[in-house]
Amino acid sequence: MNIGLIFSLIAFLTNMGREVTKGIVDMMGDRALGIRTIAVSKGARFAAGVSAAFYLSAVIASVVPYLQGVVSFWYIPFVTLTDLGLIYLSISIIRDSSRENSRNVKNHVLLLMMSGLIGFLLGNLL
Repeated sequence: MNIGLIFSLIAFLTNMGREVTKGIVDMMGDRALGIRTIAVSKGARFAAGVSAAFYLSAVIASVVPYLQGVVSFWYIPFVTLTDLGLIYLSISIIRDSSRENSRNVKNHVLLLMMSGLIGFLLGNLL
């Protein structure tokens, strides 16, 4: 599989999970404006499951570059940190799909995405 394609897939899955999580945070405003997000139409708990599924799919996909041998050692620490964080946040949002926790998850995912990006860069450049 093309390395650019797999990195794009990982970024897409993580970002989609974050967008669904943001939908939980914005439920009241979206409902008032008639915006039909997953959270508005199916509820916060369902949306939490969807976002966790996206995060965990990204974790699974992140193993592919290493298994294909197309990244250096420097990919491993940063992406491992990102993956462990995404697993933890997936559990967190499933346990507590409140607006407050969803905001916390959304913000932490952004930091983890930066860690993953550093891993992608270092794993390909070094």
